[in-house]
Parts: sequence; structure tokens; C-alpha cells
Amino acid sequence: MSCCGRSTTAGAARVSTRGAPSRLAASVVPLAAYFRCTGQSTVTVVGPVSGKMYRFPSSGQIVAVDARDTTSLSRVPYLQNVRPR
Repeated sequence: MSCCGRSTTAGAARVSTRGAPSRLAASVVPLAAYFRCTGQSTVTVVGPVSGKMYRFPSSGQIVAVDARDTTSLSRVPYLQNVRPR
């Protein structure tokens, strides 16, 4: 039943994506970052933002970490931020 003879979709907003610049691409945040252990022994770190525990078992091992922990893990000795392969 409609009021005053108007259609129920008459007030619906219409969105056109044609020709509109994409702002979504600029705001996408990566979900994971990758770190390599450069030390000679096991390194274990807890990410301060995610609360996850990351274990780097030996030199050369690459571990995926929550991207929100990247800044803090970059300051840890014997951990190096690397690009995924």
C-alpha cells in the first residue's frame, strides 16, 4: 500500500559508479606483513596491537604477521620487514 499514490522506491537514493573516482583503492590496508629473522636463535614477539604471538624459529625464516603490528616489530632487533615472495 502506498501513500498519496507515490511509489515505494521514489525516495530511494541512486548511486552511479560510472566516471566516479575510486576512493576505495586508496583506503585499502594490507592484512599481513612479512618479517624475516636475521638472528642466530629463536625470536618470539607479542604484537602490541593484535596481541598475537609470533615465533621466528631460526635465521632466514619468514613469518606473516598482522599488518597492525608492523611498526612495533620493525623496532625489534634481528627482525627485518620483507616483501612476500
